[in-house]
Order: sequence, then structure tokens, then C-alpha cells
Amino acid sequence: MKESVSHNFADESIDAKARWFKSLTVEERMDVFVAFTKLILENNPEIAKKKHDRPASERVRVLSLADLIQSKTAAGREVDLEDVRILTAEAKESRSED
Repeated sequence: MKESVSHNFADESIDAKARWFKSLTVEERMDVFVAFTKLILENNPEIAKKKHDRPASERVRVLSLADLIQSKTAAGREVDLEDVRILTAEAKESRSED
């Protein structure tokens, strides 16, 4: 992993974080995963004893259209960028009907 320090607020955007993460090798991504896991366990050791939680299928997460577009743009895959084009067009069409 190439370590650096930035004091630029733009470097903290979701897009910048996604670009950074995508730039890592698989080994580096695993290092990040392990580091976060260790951090969680150090700060909340009881979490390892938790045996049951509600399945993800029972949870509902709501994402705004703007956040969905930002997330898909950050992913940068062609399929996501096509979704962004469709979502943006539909949003413009919806606003024009109001």
C-alpha cells in the first residue's frame, strides 16, 4: 500500500475513496479489511461474542437518488455509468412533469 497524507477535503469524497480502494491490489484490500476488523474488535470486543443478528433481508436501507447516482458514478463500471445516464434522464423527466 502506498501511504500518503493529504489535507485536501476533496480527497475525502466517496469518489476519491472508491478510486483509492480500486487502485489497491487484492492483498492490499485484504490488509485494509484486516486492519478495520482489528480496529472494530479492539474498540468493541463484545462484538465477537454476538451470535445472532437479524438477517440482512429483514433490514431496509433507503438510499436517495443523488446518493445512488454518486455511488454508481464512483464505481465507474460501464453498467453503473449506463444506470447513471438512465437515472439522470428519468430524474430530469420527472422534474419537467412537476
